[in-house]
Amino acid sequence: MNKGTFLSQLIKALHMDVDDFMYRVSQHKTYELVLYGWMNRLYTKKQFYTTAVRLIYRARHFYFFRNLHPSYSSPRDRPDVTG
Repeated sequence: MNKGTFLSQLIKALHMDVDDFMYRVSQHKTYELVLYGWMNRLYTKKQFYTTAVRLIYRARHFYFFRNLHPSYSSPRDRPDVTG
């Protein structure tokens, strides 16, 4: 699978519009840049699409939860999005 297809499928799996997502990345929006970085790392590490979706969902959960409850962000609770 090429990088464009991989990214596109991941974005759709996150229930986001690909064009809107890429526009927001180009506008340096924090959330989309974080996701884009995770996606690129997973692609570089040649993760399977299904594994990548699972890891991003998990990482996204911790990312949001940490921002809502800063005391929750101990190192052992942080997900490894690189697989």
